[in-house]
Amino acid sequence: MPDPVDRPIKMAILGLISAHPGTNRGGTAVSIVRLANYFAAQGILVEVLTRRKDLRDTSPEPVDPTVNIHVLRSRKN
Repeated sequence: MPDPVDRPIKMAILGLISAHPGTNRGGTAVSIVRLANYFAAQGILVEVLTRRKDLRDTSPEPVDPTVNIHVLRSRKN
């Protein structure tokens, strides 16, 4: 088993971005990206998880929030 000190540090940020017009989704996205960039600049691998309805889906049914999870990975500097 590898020494825990030798493993890279990794963290995940869960961001809830609203798909409703008139909400502050732009500000939320900017804050999440700034937070991810802060940790990535320190060499910490970051995954940003967002749950949102697929914008191509025009059905009126509510979306199960556990189905559509998008993962964005930051680059290690």
